[in-house]
Amino acid sequence: MLRKKKVQDTILSIINSKNKRNQIFLLLTLLGLFFFRQYPRYDYIDYGVYNSYAHSIIEDGNLNISDELYEIRKYRKEPIIQTPTNYDPDYHSHGSSFVFAPFIIIGKLFSDISRSLSGDISQYLKAPWPLTETRYLEDMFIGVGLFMFALIGFYQLWSFCFRESTNRDKVISMALLMWATPFYMYTIHYPGNMNIVLLPLLTLLYKFLYDREFTLNERELVYFVSLLSIGFIIKVDIAFVAVFLPIVFWRSRGNLTPKDYVGPSFVVLLVLILFLVNRYLQYGSLHLGYGGVTSSFIPLTMLFTPFSGLLYTCPIFIFLLIFYFSTKTKDRNLTILLLSPLAKFIAISFAFNSGVDFGWRDVIGNLYIWALVLAHIFKNHKFKRGFLLISVICMLWTMFLSAYYNHLPFGESYSFYLNVFAEGISFLPNYFFLSVQAFHFSWLRLILFILLLCFLCIISRNREFIGRYLPHFFIISYLIVTCLNYINRDNIIIYDDAIVTDDIKTWYLIENK
Repeated sequence: MLRKKKVQDTILSIINSKNKRNQIFLLLTLLGLFFFRQYPRYDYIDYGVYNSYAHSIIEDGNLNISDELYEIRKYRKEPIIQTPTNYDPDYHSHGSSFVFAPFIIIGKLFSDISRSLSGDISQYLKAPWPLTETRYLEDMFIGVGLFMFALIGFYQLWSFCFRESTNRDKVISMALLMWATPFYMYTIHYPGNMNIVLLPLLTLLYKFLYDREFTLNERELVYFVSLLSIGFIIKVDIAFVAVFLPIVFWRSRGNLTPKDYVGPSFVVLLVLILFLVNRYLQYGSLHLGYGGVTSSFIPLTMLFTPFSGLLYTCPIFIFLLIFYFSTKTKDRNLTILLLSPLAKFIAISFAFNSGVDFGWRDVIGNLYIWALVLAHIFKNHKFKRGFLLISVICMLWTMFLSAYYNHLPFGESYSFYLNVFAEGISFLPNYFFLSVQAFHFSWLRLILFILLLCFLCIISRNREFIGRYLPHFFIISYLIVTCLNYINRDNIIIYDDAIVTDDIKTWYLIENK
């Protein structure tokens, strides 16, 4: 009992410490524990296309993932589809090719060591579709990279958003951001997505604008446009930051001359040319579009569909807005930032809702905005206790649904969900403890996690330098990828049984049939 009390006192002393490093150490340690759950598969989301682009550029030298998806489609008994140029007509962002490629290269260099340390992974090679051991171990390094992006994103939120908050409010806010949103689900259970990568990038962009009150000089505008442009290649969702450009131009009109727009225009033109070259190689024409777009406006469906609707799974967002706008004093610049998730919501309401994904993983990138909203409410709202009670209920609801998520078939009616609703209670304790077989110890994971922490320490010490040159690194990487894709455009496999189409929606409809 005495030992337990000492542990509690130690944790509380770290939380209440004024030393930010101690607090960050505790945060990383807690997140690190989640990393030791059972080996997840990193290719669950969208056939693992984001991994496939990286594998394709490393192994084939191009962005044609038709051979990467061939066995998956055969296993799922789906038709093979190719464009007139014999590329796969996938519509997802191909920026993962240069974001994930370094992790695959590291995985190949240490393949023998990782194989000897990995233990028995045979059970993870079977479902949801067969996977080779080599591919799985390489994907594990991508998983480590994704976890790194998640840690960087949480470090940013902890450091940037709660400077005037008490330590108690900090801890509560971070808990809400993790468990009352889709962050936990798509970081720990389904990490094979690009939304995790988007979190630190969007946080950089939002903070850049918020700290400068949307007023930029020439050099700052070049940096902002560079990160925004290459971010669009990494994940198209970042395009919604462009809603701030009219505000930036208006507020910066006294700082900028017509000549100051030459640099930003050149960057946008360069990235656009590279993007169009890759699109032409893929489709044989400048085919622009996104697979899930429809002409119908379905906001209620996107908000309230069981298990996939945002407010059905994560109701905290509506209460964050209610409590924020009911405070006497409002942060004008934060109110402007809220335009970005609003624009994204309107756009997503013109998309097909397959009802498969849990909540919206798209909101992960906007957590910086919601962190600022939380900090504002805790600082200014007179009913903080009421908000805290509602927030905890919302968090438990989201945790309950995510624990229950994998145990329900899709496409059932509301009555079906209500009839079996009580069964979900049994899954909630498993969620807290990451299920009975959740902690699968692995020397490989331990070593990778230690190396990851060392790498994060290097990043934290050089964060200004890295932040300054990050767009340059990504743009140069994308230029190399585009050149490789052009040079190796004929290094492809033509399938005789393939359906030839340049319709982006075909890919989407087959995936979500």
